[in-house]
Amino acid sequence: MTHKEYRNVSGFALRNFIGNAAITASNTGDGKAIKHADIPGLLQEGIFIAGTNFKILYANKPLGNICGVSRKKIIGKKLTVLFGGALSEKKSNFINELVSTGRSRMEISSNVKDKVRHARIDCRLYKKGPAGRSLIFGVCIDTTRLKSAIELLDKRNGLLNLFNDVIKYTGRSADLRDGILYAIGKVCHYTQWEIGHCYLASNGNLSSTGIWNSDIKKKYAWFRHYTENEPYITQVGMPNRCFRSAKTLVKDLSKIGNEFPFERYGKIKKYGLKSGAWIPVKANNKVEGVIEFFSGSKISPNDETMAVINNICLEIGSMKERIESYETIRSNEKLAALGRFSAGIAHEIRNPLANISALSQLLLKNEEASEKKQHLSHIIENTVIANKIITDLLNFVAPGG
Repeated sequence: MTHKEYRNVSGFALRNFIGNAAITASNTGDGKAIKHADIPGLLQEGIFIAGTNFKILYANKPLGNICGVSRKKIIGKKLTVLFGGALSEKKSNFINELVSTGRSRMEISSNVKDKVRHARIDCRLYKKGPAGRSLIFGVCIDTTRLKSAIELLDKRNGLLNLFNDVIKYTGRSADLRDGILYAIGKVCHYTQWEIGHCYLASNGNLSSTGIWNSDIKKKYAWFRHYTENEPYITQVGMPNRCFRSAKTLVKDLSKIGNEFPFERYGKIKKYGLKSGAWIPVKANNKVEGVIEFFSGSKISPNDETMAVINNICLEIGSMKERIESYETIRSNEKLAALGRFSAGIAHEIRNPLANISALSQLLLKNEEASEKKQHLSHIIENTVIANKIITDLLNFVAPGG
């Protein structure tokens, strides 16, 4: 059917065809019947009719809105105008399937006012349309909201898996460095951020741990060396600001160079990195360190991803506190064991010392030679010194000593 022949079809026949075709398309697409009373609602979706030469004969306004092309520009064009871009294998398969089976379905995307819109096209070939001519009937359903909802759900599931993986690993890790390395690596892998690096505090000052994401590229070798060896970064730079404020900081690196003009950030921009984030590592409301990330894309400070990363940094703080507490307990246990051991040793040593001292004093009383008396006096003095050393040792390892 040509466009001229299509225009000669009576309005009643056309409406009847569209209605029946819409019902059939819905039945074959979703397996759920739609009554004639539902057709006006269905026709709010994009609808088109094409001839067997694949030229579009009719298109309603919603179709143009969905595809981002005016209705007038669609009519008279080939069916592939709805797909946008060059004819790909996927588009060819859609046409071939329609020809061979009489029905076909395809997902399409288009840019409408700088926003990506997604849609699903369902087509069916009718060999006996109005006036007994073969026609292709198509319904185009806007799936943008559905696709966005699915993407959001997938993102949240991914974030949940990321957080659970990190918690599970750090919860059983007895090595602080290993736990931090795992957490940073997981974050960088999920976000596709290029750089992740950890600072920890000691005596109120930050210093680099030398812990970076394991898959960091070789081109950042200079950056790593400079970061680990330049004290100005931790004294004045963004890591220090995050540490002192105890707040997460996210910065556009194209602007940060003007605010903090030192060599590290000049190099970062040459690498094509656009954003930086600094997150405090806290334990019991005290900042124990800072983890920094750099990305070639924009980092949103209010994004759900950043909220999860903040919680991961809190988990690192908890891991640090747990490991240090365990090491303190182990140290105390060792001291207690040393105390018990020392008490036993002291008892064994003091007995012979007492005997040496007593015998020396007895010999001293009966000795008349001055030289021998001097030697005996030295022996007695040294037993006193040895006894004092043992007493000091016992006092040191005793509880509260």
